[in-house]
Amino acid sequence: MTTPQPPREPTPGYYHIRKHWRWLMGAAALFLKASRESSGLTQQVVALRAQTSTPALSHIENSKRDPSAAKLDTLLRATGNRLGVVPTNRSGSLEAGAAIHDELAIGDEKSAFRSFLQFSDNLAAETGVVRVVLAANEPPSTGSLLWDAALAAVSEYWLNRGHLPVPDWTTQADRTLAHRTVLSGDRYTRSIDQHDVPREFAARNVAVDRSVLASV
Repeated sequence: MTTPQPPREPTPGYYHIRKHWRWLMGAAALFLKASRESSGLTQQVVALRAQTSTPALSHIENSKRDPSAAKLDTLLRATGNRLGVVPTNRSGSLEAGAAIHDELAIGDEKSAFRSFLQFSDNLAAETGVVRVVLAANEPPSTGSLLWDAALAAVSEYWLNRGHLPVPDWTTQADRTLAHRTVLSGDRYTRSIDQHDVPREFAARNVAVDRSVLASV
């Protein structure tokens, strides 16, 4: 008779892979939902195209179900996009928009500003096609016209510095403010000299000191 063996304890590597996989699936869900919404498609239409159910799609978009890579690619193709691999672990416009939205929702503007700067740093740290990919997708609305405009401005700012193509979403009219507004991590900053504002921000009436964009 064989003596039952105690279950093996998962290795530290298991937890690392599991944690990374959960992060990856969360990012995939965010990308899928943003791709669908930016394409103007309902869940019903995408589900029909991908030959799945609307509830199943909803569960994936809300990170309640982890799809296989093949399933995710099928769903993305139904929105006019596809699954790909980018040689970076830095987050892009989608994650930045979602993070800022959540931070503003609880009144945490300091964290929102840090997320904005992190996105700027990520763009600055990459070059060529990777920088383009990080800024390629229209981020979900932050719930604030100021921050929406700032995300468009910082994307164009870094892409222009690399002489790279700028995505159409950055030039949308709703990403330009009617009046000049200061964006700063310090609530006591009331004004910024116009000469210190990059033209990509000035064009959208967002006053940001160019020095904060050089934090890499």
